[in-house]
Amino acid sequence: MTRVGGGAAAIALVLALGASAGACGGGEDPSFGPDDSAPASASADGSTSSTTAGAPTSTTTPTVAEADVEVSSELPEGWPDDLPIPDDAILELGQRTEAEDGSVLLTADFTVEDGGANVYTAFLDGLEGDGTTILQRSSGGTENGFVGSISFSRDNYDGNVAVDEATGRTILSVSVVLPD
Repeated sequence: MTRVGGGAAAIALVLALGASAGACGGGEDPSFGPDDSAPASASADGSTSSTTAGAPTSTTTPTVAEADVEVSSELPEGWPDDLPIPDDAILELGQRTEAEDGSVLLTADFTVEDGGANVYTAFLDGLEGDGTTILQRSSGGTENGFVGSISFSRDNYDGNVAVDEATGRTILSVSVVLPD
């Protein structure tokens, strides 16, 4: 386990958020049209809001200035056991970021043998039910492969999933924000 602080913590958190939230570069999911979703908006406190299918959402990201980051080759402490991670997924990196406000960001990056579209669909199907609300989803093909993202909320945490097949292998990045 590696602990980083100060500026390194901010960089690590920004990288984790970028990996989990920015991987959707493809076309939008055809089941969501202009009337179903609106672009996210950010406020000065780091929270973002968007609307999907008429349901307002709000997610607050931990403050990076005073974050404590732990990076490991294991799933981070507090990782939810109810996430539909594929059986063949190989954990590449686990990260736990504790913000000064008490919130915790957990991130895990996996490589998966299956294709990106299959991983995306299986994860989305695995999230359905059990108090899960899909806040946003998008997916599509690129000239190099498949990319997709899912934002969701459960009773005890919020999460983001990014699937990227553009590098010749499928990368699954999952981030979870636990409330304080």
